[in-house]
Amino acid sequence: MTAQEVHRLLAVIRVAYPNWQKGQEIAASNLWEEALADIDYDAANAALKRHISTNKFAPTIAEIREPCTKTRSENTLMVRSRRDLVRALSAVRRKELNEHREKIPQPESDLQRNNV
Repeated sequence: MTAQEVHRLLAVIRVAYPNWQKGQEIAASNLWEEALADIDYDAANAALKRHISTNKFAPTIAEIREPCTKTRSENTLMVRSRRDLVRALSAVRRKELNEHREKIPQPESDLQRNNV
C-alpha cells in the first residue's frame, strides 16, 4: 500500500473516530505506513469498513492487518489444497488406466504366430 493510500485510510478513521490520535497524527501516520506497506489497499479498506460498522473504538494496525493476511493465507492454502487434489485425482486416474490396459488382451505379434 502506498503512503497516499494509508493517508486515505487514516482520514476515514479520523472521521469515524474523532478523538483518535489527537496530536499524534504524524507519528501515527508514519507507523501505519510502515506497518501496512505489504497490505493491499482494497483489502485494508474493506477491513476498515467492517471494523467501523461493528466497533466503538478505532482499529489497531493488527485489526486491519489480520483480515488481510488471513485472506491471503486462506487463498494460499486453497491453492495448495486444489493442487494436492489434482495430483491425487491424476494418480487415481493413472492407476485406473493402467488397470484397464492390463485387462485388454494383447494382440499376438507376427513372430509369435509364425513360430506356432
